[in-house]
Amino acid sequence: MTRHERATVELAGVLDHAERPPDPPESWRRRDRPEPESTRGAPFWRCVRPVDGLSADEVDLLEATLAAAGVLDAWLSIDGELTTASGGEQADTVVRTGGARVDANLTAVLEPTAAGGVTETAIHAVITSIGWHDARPGAASGGTWLAADGTWQCAALSGRAEVARPASFLGATAREAARQREIVRLRAWLPTTRLCGTTARPLTTWHGARKCSACTPRL
Repeated sequence: MTRHERATVELAGVLDHAERPPDPPESWRRRDRPEPESTRGAPFWRCVRPVDGLSADEVDLLEATLAAAGVLDAWLSIDGELTTASGGEQADTVVRTGGARVDANLTAVLEPTAAGGVTETAIHAVITSIGWHDARPGAASGGTWLAADGTWQCAALSGRAEVARPASFLGATAREAARQREIVRLRAWLPTTRLCGTTARPLTTWHGARKCSACTPRL
């Protein structure tokens, strides 16, 4: 398959699907997750939406912070427990229910939305067990929390996130905006791939003002 054919297939896939999940991990093998239409759970980002009143910049940083802490794409099962099969626990990152409720929690910025068979009640139990602060709290603060300045903590792990791109998963509006950005990108890229991957190609190929290294054979 040529680069042009691959780009055409990718564009068709984006046009056919309303949302695209985050890329799967590359450094370890995760199980094949159920389809979105199933009732066997859902990733965290499909189970929540930003509360009204958050600015686009606030949602961008919130999504980045959730991703840095490992929460954004973590899986919620319908019973709030680990995902298992006949062979034992499956390879995945899971958010479990049952954590103690904290007073200052994620309901300040997120609200539950049922997905994949996970009820709003179960989702509410998860987000009320994760703390939310304006900035990094004192050193004595334990548990799992996120803050509006991009800092976060998950047990012994802690860090700070910065925005790398607009929010693409938190809420239907962000997911549709991300889909439209990808459509624009692929439609702009598609014409540049017509000669890529062919056997009969010039020694040097230029796409507009940009030299295409893929179309220029190495000597």
